[in-house]
Order: sequence, then structure tokens, then C-alpha cells
Amino acid sequence: MKRSFVMEFVVPKDILTEAEADRFYFTRISVKNGSKIITGDFKDDIGVGRTIEPQSPYNITRSSDKIIRFLDLKFRMPKTPSIVKKTHGIEWYLSLDEDGVLSLKHHTMVYPSDYLLAEMNSETEFSLTPNQTTTIQAIFNRDILQ
Repeated sequence: MKRSFVMEFVVPKDILTEAEADRFYFTRISVKNGSKIITGDFKDDIGVGRTIEPQSPYNITRSSDKIIRFLDLKFRMPKTPSIVKKTHGIEWYLSLDEDGVLSLKHHTMVYPSDYLLAEMNSETEFSLTPNQTTTIQAIFNRDILQ
């Protein structure tokens, strides 16, 4: 469905709120490490999803259990402040490091210089297993609907 249709016809009929409708047009990032999967949705104004999509699934192996940096996925830092803030109870974040590299980080590795893109959530407890292949994939929520 086109965004204009949803906003002009679905939202006014109170089928969805504007915030709920907006979420359909977010990008979903899925990170898999071993058999564990974690996902996060965010408004992708910098093209993270479009950069990952042609490479999906993008695989990497690193040795840390707290952070994984996708070194080939580097972006320009947004000029607007992040709307995502570090929150009690959230274990993992998708972020841009100070150098613009896309990273998945445990909350203990989040620094004030990081640009938080999304809170990451999992149906089961998520952890990074060192030296295990990690895969990152982009899914566009609007594509799920079509």
C-alpha cells in the first residue's frame, strides 16, 4: 500500500493511528548470531536499509560478545539528534559509532558519541557468541504488507 493511501484513508477512519501507520514505512534490521535473532525498526533517513539490502544477508565474524562493527557499512552522521535514547531495560542497540560505522552494541558499550538508530529486541535472550558468523539483513516493513 502506498503511504499516501494509508495516511489519507486508513488513518482518518481510525483503523490505525498515524504513529502506527508510520511504523509500516520503517526499516527493520535483523541480526542473527548462531541461532539467536534480534530485530529493530527505525525511520531510515540515511539509507542503512538500502545499503544493506543488495548485500543481504551481510555476514561477518568477530571475536567480541558485546559489540559487532560492520566495517563496510559506514554512513554520514545525521545532522538531527537521535530520537532513540539509552533506556533502562534495553540490552542491545543498533547505532552509528563516532566514525559512522554501523554497529550492534550491548548497552554497556554505548557511548555518548554514538548515534542510536534503534532499540533491538528479541523473543528469546540474545547474546553474541564470539567467532560465530553474524548476519545483518534489512527488511522493509512496507514490503511485508504487499
